[in-house]
Amino acid sequence: MKINICTPAFIGNREGYEFMGIKGLIGGQEVYLYDLSQYLIKEGHDVTVIQPWHKHEDFEIDNIKVKGIKLPNIVGTYLEFSLFWKKYIDKDADKVHLHWISDAFPFVNESMTGTCHGIEWDCPRLVRECERTTYEKWIPTIKKRFMKFRVHYAIKHLRKIASVDTFLLKYVQSEFPQYRNKIKVIPNYVNIQIFNPEMKGYEIKKNYENRTIILFPRNISYVRGIHIALEAIKNLSYGYPEILLLIIGNGPQKDWAVRYIQDNNLQDNVSLLGHKNHFKDMPKLYAASDIVIIPSFCSEGTSLSCLEAMAMKKPVITTNIGGLTDIVVDQYNGLICEPTSESLSKKIELLLNDSLLKRNIANNASMWIKEQFNYNKWTKAYKDFFEI
Repeated sequence: MKINICTPAFIGNREGYEFMGIKGLIGGQEVYLYDLSQYLIKEGHDVTVIQPWHKHEDFEIDNIKVKGIKLPNIVGTYLEFSLFWKKYIDKDADKVHLHWISDAFPFVNESMTGTCHGIEWDCPRLVRECERTTYEKWIPTIKKRFMKFRVHYAIKHLRKIASVDTFLLKYVQSEFPQYRNKIKVIPNYVNIQIFNPEMKGYEIKKNYENRTIILFPRNISYVRGIHIALEAIKNLSYGYPEILLLIIGNGPQKDWAVRYIQDNNLQDNVSLLGHKNHFKDMPKLYAASDIVIIPSFCSEGTSLSCLEAMAMKKPVITTNIGGLTDIVVDQYNGLICEPTSESLSKKIELLLNDSLLKRNIANNASMWIKEQFNYNKWTKAYKDFFEI
């Protein structure tokens, strides 16, 4: 079967992440697509990923065919892709799948499917970015309305949608109950062969002797909660000078983060390690950590980094955003806080002072992930979804 998967981001080439180069996987959604493509290929299907690129070019990465298309620079990368992907799909494709359902508008038809990686319009306006002028105040409202419109269009016109969390299903049940049977909840999964508690992080840990390592395995953006993480570390650094926040990633708010660290004299408590290879480096970094924080501010599904940390028997702290509450049961397999630095600080402090709780939630997390978020469940769900 010939399957085309259309996405505005897969291998490099995403606005704000130019540092990745042309062959890098940016984050969880891109790793998700990589794994999905590899599964479909393993099942004997012909997979082509169609994505924006710096030029028109066909190439392969690990047996995945990629059709790169150069978009005209007129209205912003994401909307441009929505307007042009359809002309590049193969005429003999048996199935067309949109990796981001917002690309359904305006050319999707009812034979196509899509994936929802979490609701994107749940971000409050950020004072840092959106409340400086009268003009900027109304931009977020218009943007949110357009985001909703595109998702509503997808809900109405796609044949069915794979949602990584229950958030979309609940939303559709409330707002568009006649379409609720289109929504198939397929949570993310973890490769426990790579991310497992047997991995040791001695090589990294020895570089930070007598430090309590708190890992932030996220791209550096307000959406992923970089401001919450840094403000929490600032709050705690006075009483717990041994804590060290390791930031693994890069992103559009890196310059802001560097300034914040300098302005608040956090150089001894925060280290930016930059982007690391997902499959080779991240397991060792998780293994070396004492606590993993996933302080998402908005636009979150079933975070891959959260699942990976839990699979590796690490105590995680998440916010109560999006699909994170599908993963973490508070006080059982992790801790849940509000998306504020004050709330995150309290949860970190709780783990710093309660080793029994820390150990129990870590043990429960590892068992929970093996049972609920494993590869076999994920692939079976997609086999049923694609009807292959």
